[in-house]
Amino acid sequence: PKTEILKSFDFGRSLSVSPGDNTIFNAIKDASDGDILILEPGEYRVQKVLEVNKSVSISSKDNSSVKIYFARGALFEIQNRGNLKLSNITISGAEAPDSSGNSVIRTNKSITDNYKIIISDSNIVDLNINHSFKFISPSKSSFADLIEISNTNFLNITGSVVLLNMENEDYGIYNAE
Repeated sequence: PKTEILKSFDFGRSLSVSPGDNTIFNAIKDASDGDILILEPGEYRVQKVLEVNKSVSISSKDNSSVKIYFARGALFEIQNRGNLKLSNITISGAEAPDSSGNSVIRTNKSITDNYKIIISDSNIVDLNINHSFKFISPSKSSFADLIEISNTNFLNITGSVVLLNMENEDYGIYNAE
């Protein structure tokens, strides 16, 4: 990838986040552009969609000791100016609602900025509440500068890992190149 693309991450403070309900939500809300959220060992339950409107990295020292559950139709929503990097975590869709269109990461329907998503050394599990539970689901007309997934395991997923075919007007404008 281009060097300037990778400069979008990990240039801010490292902030420790304790396990619990909505602690990740509060940490993202309080984070500054480029901050790194280091999750302490334990279980995290997220009751609200995590709106990502800045560059933020979320990681742990050991992904076997951190598990994130979410109770909405999406865990993360990338908004304008938002970029997301996840590493060394486990995300479970076991507590997500039983509704069509669930995804772990989605983009805001009115996003106009290009975005970046990097996932590494993680486990994505139990995206099987219904028939079409997706991992990354960008909205129509959004565009990713980078989507990189490495050393990540997917277990029990009923939808797409990355869904990039939302263009349906025959203009040839897709979500990535």
